[in-house]
Amino acid sequence: MFEQTTTRHKVGVWIAGAKGDIASTLMVGTLALDQGLVSEAGLTTALPPMNQLPLAPTDRLVFGGVDINPQPLAAAAESLYQTSRTVSREILDAAAPALARVDEDILIEGAMAWKPSGPKPGTPTLLDLGERLRTHIRSFREKHRLSHVVAVNLTSSEPEPNPVPEHDTLEGLQGLIDENRKDLVTPGILYAYATMSEGCSYLNFTPNPGTTLGAIEALA
Repeated sequence: MFEQTTTRHKVGVWIAGAKGDIASTLMVGTLALDQGLVSEAGLTTALPPMNQLPLAPTDRLVFGGVDINPQPLAAAAESLYQTSRTVSREILDAAAPALARVDEDILIEGAMAWKPSGPKPGTPTLLDLGERLRTHIRSFREKHRLSHVVAVNLTSSEPEPNPVPEHDTLEGLQGLIDENRKDLVTPGILYAYATMSEGCSYLNFTPNPGTTLGAIEALA
C-alpha cells in the first residue's frame, strides 16, 4: 500500500476521521516506533513475506487528513490514554510535538456529517465539500512534496443509502453529487470519490459504503 520507488520519497497518509481512537493509535504508534520507544514486535510489515515488499519505511510517512472534531490531535490522543491506556504516558509525551505538527495538516470540516434524510438549508453542498477535500489533499501533497498519497477511511459507521442505479456508474454518481443528493451520497462515498479523483490510493477500514459501489470501482 505504501510502495514507492526509493526509500527517501515521502508518502502521505491522509486519514478521514484523523482524530478518532484508531487514527490516534496509528499515528502515536508510528511516531513511537520512529523514536525507538517501541519495538516492531507484531508489526506485520516487518515479518515475511511482507518485509520483502518495497514499502516506504515508517519514518517516511507524513500524516494528515480531515475530521469533524475541532479539538487538538494531542487532546484526542490524551483521551485515548485516559480511557484505555493503549499507549503509555512516556510515549504520549514524546509524540506530542509531532502530533502538533500533524494538526496543521488536518482539515476541520464539521459539515462532513449529515443524516440520510437530506441536506439542511445553508449547509455546504456535496459539490462544495468534495472540492474542499480535493483542495486540501492537493495542498497536503504539495506542502510535503509527497510522491503519493494513501487515503484511509477511519470514520464512524454511517447508515447505508438506498441503492439506486446512479450508484452503478461514475456518471450517475457525479450527477447525484451535482444535485446535492445527500440522501443517496454518504460522507464515506464522498471521501472515496474525492480522494480517488485526486489520484490517491484508498483504504476503507470501515463498514461504510463507498468502495463497493460500481461508480467508485469505475473511478478507481
